[in-house]
Amino acid sequence: MNRAVEELRSASHLRFESPEPESRQGRRNVRAAGVQLLDADGAISVELEACLAHIFAKYCTPRPEKQPGLLVPPPSAYLSSEGLDNWARDTNGAAFDSDSKEELLMFMDCTDEGGLTFDGFLQVYQLQTYIDQSCLV
Repeated sequence: MNRAVEELRSASHLRFESPEPESRQGRRNVRAAGVQLLDADGAISVELEACLAHIFAKYCTPRPEKQPGLLVPPPSAYLSSEGLDNWARDTNGAAFDSDSKEELLMFMDCTDEGGLTFDGFLQVYQLQTYIDQSCLV
C-alpha cells in the first residue's frame, strides 16, 4: 500500500480545525440560526443586501473603488445598458431581449437617463422572491 495513503488512514480520526469561522467539520459555514434572505416583513435581509450590492458593483457605472472584502457601489451608481446585459448574461446565460429590458426599466427604479439604480436592482430580486413565494401557495 502507498505510504501516504497509510498515513492518511491512520490520521483519519484527527479532525483538523477549519480555517473558516463558525464552521463545523463535515459541513462548511453552517450557522446555528442560518442566514435569512428575507426579514420578518418579507424585505431583503441585511446579509442578502450586502451580497447583492457586491454583485451590482461588479457591473455598475461608475466602478467602485478597489477594497478588500465585498465591493460597495458608489451612491450614484447605476447599471447602463451594457452593464445590464453583462449581468443578465452572467446570471442567465443570455442578455435581455429589448422588450424585457424595456419592461424592467419601466417598472424598476432608474436614473433619468434610463440606468437601473441599486434600489431598482433590489426591486428585481424582491419581485422575483415575491413571485416565487406566490407560486408555492
